[in-house]
Amino acid sequence: MRRYGEAIARVDSMAVSAKREKLSNDIARALGWKARYYEMKGDLAGRDTVLLEYYRSKEEMLLQNKFMALSRVPLQSELRQMNRDMAREIAARERAVKLAIAISLVAVVVITLATLLLRAHIKQKRYAAGLYKKNMELIEARERERGLRRDRIAASSLGMIDAKEDFATASSDIRDSSEKFTSGGEQSDSAHATPRYDSSRLRQEDKAVLEEKILGVMDDTETICATTFSLQQLSQRVGSNQRYVSQVINEMMGKNFKTLLNEYRVREACRRLSDREGYGHLTIEHIAESVGFASRSNFTVTFKAVTGLTPSEFQRSGRRR
Repeated sequence: MRRYGEAIARVDSMAVSAKREKLSNDIARALGWKARYYEMKGDLAGRDTVLLEYYRSKEEMLLQNKFMALSRVPLQSELRQMNRDMAREIAARERAVKLAIAISLVAVVVITLATLLLRAHIKQKRYAAGLYKKNMELIEARERERGLRRDRIAASSLGMIDAKEDFATASSDIRDSSEKFTSGGEQSDSAHATPRYDSSRLRQEDKAVLEEKILGVMDDTETICATTFSLQQLSQRVGSNQRYVSQVINEMMGKNFKTLLNEYRVREACRRLSDREGYGHLTIEHIAESVGFASRSNFTVTFKAVTGLTPSEFQRSGRRR
């Protein structure tokens, strides 16, 4: 409509609003329109003035864009560094979680093993205590048998009862108890003759008498604990030959002389190991030597076979009581 003055005024109003809002592109666009309107109006001087302002505005806009672009470079660098730091932190947390899981698993395994070991230890202690009690009961039974034999021998020597008949009866009673004493309650076939002694002339009552004499000698702790004690000495003490003595031990007691001697020596060792007042000052080695064993190792093996416990276990069980 060729109303250039109004158009220029409207563009100036737009430029003022753009400057207030700091909209660089809109300012430049308004100046470009203003220069065009001056040219259309025929005011070339006004056009050149506006164009100068337009170019200055464009230059400022370009500088501002470059500045913003340059300012974004360190920002991107910081973002990359932040990303790297976050990645490291995430990795560290993952490692911490894995380590915590591993430690938890190890702790569970350790606690489980400790619980199993504790239960096994408690079970072993109870088992050892039971064996200790059983062995002590057998030792008491042996002492009662020893006293019974002494009484019977004394009565026989005074002529109060018939010796042979009494020995036969006593041997039967004592053998039943002795078998429980030496074998932990298992009955043996000790009363049956073995084929190797088929030619023997010993009668059953003679065997009973000889058995009673053998047990009487075995009751003599000082004698059987001597390192030189042998089957020959036992035969001399009971007034018989070695073959008959071996036969009676095998058939009536169900074992050989060495086994019988080891059992009596081990039972005496048990008595001494449990007697803290009388033998508490002695070591296991000294007690082993005192009952006739030449070495600690042999004593330990034999002791374990007879009692079910090692000497150390037996001694510890006694101390807990």
